[in-house]
Amino acid sequence: MKSKQSIYTSFLTFAISIVMTSTSGTAFSQQDINELVVDKPAAINKPTNIPANSYSMSYGQRWTCDRGYYENNNNCAEIVLPSNAYLNSAGNGWECNRSYIKENKNCRLIKVPKNAYLTNASYGQGWTCEQGYRQDKNTCTKIELPKHAYYVDSNYGRGWKCYTGYRENDNKCIAIVVPTNAYSTGDSYGNGWKCNRGFKKVDQACVAIPIPKNAYLETYGDDWNCERGFQKNAETCTPVIIPKNAYLDSSGHGWQCGRGSKISGSSCITFEIPVNARLNYSGNDWTCDRGFRKTGDLCKPI
Repeated sequence: MKSKQSIYTSFLTFAISIVMTSTSGTAFSQQDINELVVDKPAAINKPTNIPANSYSMSYGQRWTCDRGYYENNNNCAEIVLPSNAYLNSAGNGWECNRSYIKENKNCRLIKVPKNAYLTNASYGQGWTCEQGYRQDKNTCTKIELPKHAYYVDSNYGRGWKCYTGYRENDNKCIAIVVPTNAYSTGDSYGNGWKCNRGFKKVDQACVAIPIPKNAYLETYGDDWNCERGFQKNAETCTPVIIPKNAYLDSSGHGWQCGRGSKISGSSCITFEIPVNARLNYSGNDWTCDRGFRKTGDLCKPI
């Protein structure tokens, strides 16, 4: 792939050859043209004055320091590496070797206490306690693990959790008593158990849900509902009585008047639509056409 300078030179050579030929009528040699365009991009792009131990960027009037140097007051100062350090990937700074951590302008040896291990972090103390231990100043003390518990990686709290089916109580893991027809949820709050589908909680027990005729168990399994065409009536499901000019509503447990009729008590009565009127959106009443106003049972011009 051609560099920017190469492309620039080719374009400039072509342009100069056309201009010079057209204006003078004399064809110039390639050597004449080369003398005009050689190193022109470099002269244009290269900064006129750059500090020692740096190089010009490939664009603009900028420069950057060589590897092992850093910019300081428009100059490039040499990076002084302390003991147990190395240049970073960019070459403009330094990092400490493993087992060392930055402290002021030096690399300090990390003292790892017993039951701890080194971390790769360039900040903090440079070590962390092993699982089952917790930091106490500059040491790692053992976490007392009760029966039926396991360690968790956390610098706060107890440092352990109870197994599923157990709950923390006075720094111990006590078994959760799950009643018949129930299952353990593993939650550390609430009862810690839920009733099986088809049962509901009564005190600390799970009792069967009596499902009446023409009913079914709901999605969550802890209650029942009537089938479509029936409605709840105490602990039973009774048929929905649909009056004339009505239909079963979307819930399936009630009814709604059809278009052209409206509710009146427990019935649906039809109504007359006057001249210059039409059924409204619901279909259970009427509204006047544009240019008319409702007056009693009529539509009169506005």
